[in-house]
Parts: sequence; C-alpha cells; structure tokens
Amino acid sequence: MDLYVERLATAKGRLSRLQFLKYQLLLFAIWMVVTIPIVLLWVNLAGESTGWLLPLVLLVPGSFMIYANVAIMVRRFHDFDFNGW
Repeated sequence: MDLYVERLATAKGRLSRLQFLKYQLLLFAIWMVVTIPIVLLWVNLAGESTGWLLPLVLLVPGSFMIYANVAIMVRRFHDFDFNGW
C-alpha cells in the first residue's frame, strides 16, 4: 500500500490500464472516506452559522485530489507516448 501512496503524487513513469483503474478507484475511495463525514457533520450543524466553513474544509482534500489526478493523467499520457505537459 505504501508504494501506491508514494507513487500517487508523482508524474514520472507510465501507467497501464489496470494501474490507472486502481489509482482512480483509490482516489475515489479516499475522497468518499474524507468528504462523507465532513458533509454529514456540516448537515447536522446546518442551523449554526458554519455555511462558509465547508468549502474551506474541503479545499485541502480537494486540492490534493486535483493534484493526484493530474499526476495520474500525465503518467497515463506517458503510456500513450504523449508529453503530458
């Protein structure tokens, strides 16, 4: 598992279809595990004045997900002999 997480945020190398699918499923699972509790907590606190807090809290995992997806797509482009950048 450490190898997957270590190679998740790098744009070097190539990805096969199966590796690409594994990384996308891993990112989806991470996103669901992180965001569902945050959104459920926010819904429970909807009466409070915390409406501005949810976008700020989701900014950190969201920016990680965008960076990881770009890195994965660049590695997949390398597999097609494209530059990716």
